Amino acid sequence: MKSIFKLVPIAIIILMCFSFSSNAQDMALNSKERFLQLKKIKLLETLDMDEQTADKFLVKFTALEKDMAKTRDEIDELNSQLNKLIKKDAGESEIGEVVKKIESKMEEMHKARKTFMSEAQKLLTPKQYAKLILFEFRFEKQVHKLLMKKHRGGRGDRFDKPDEDE
Repeated sequence: MKSIFKLVPIAIIILMCFSFSSNAQDMALNSKERFLQLKKIKLLETLDMDEQTADKFLVKFTALEKDMAKTRDEIDELNSQLNKLIKKDAGESEIGEVVKKIESKMEEMHKARKTFMSEAQKLLTPKQYAKLILFEFRFEKQVHKLLMKKHRGGRGDRFDKPDEDE
């Protein structure tokens, strides 16, 4: 009977760990979704489109963002593989194969962005298209700046060597 009472707290702790892990994954997913929603809202405010154009634009924009996220995840996985190969001092051919896959995925992203911009240009007025270009540049720059500030903890400008585990 005493052993059952000893197992109950352990079981509760294990269940809590699984719950926290699941919640952390959900929070990460939700933060990505919230980020994308924020970007869409800011973009729509900036472009000042009529409802019909906004609907068409958002369909294309959402599809692009979904494809880009998928490709980014694939690149992350390939980067992880590449890091492991480098750590185990793999051969040049093995490393070269992964590098080519990464370059291919990066090219995929570039082509997808280029296709989206071409389609957006057809939908938008020249002024709206110019605003889109500026928005993309500025938004990315602001996000990068915020992430760097958070990463540095508000310290002065400095460059840290990227983590080898990433």
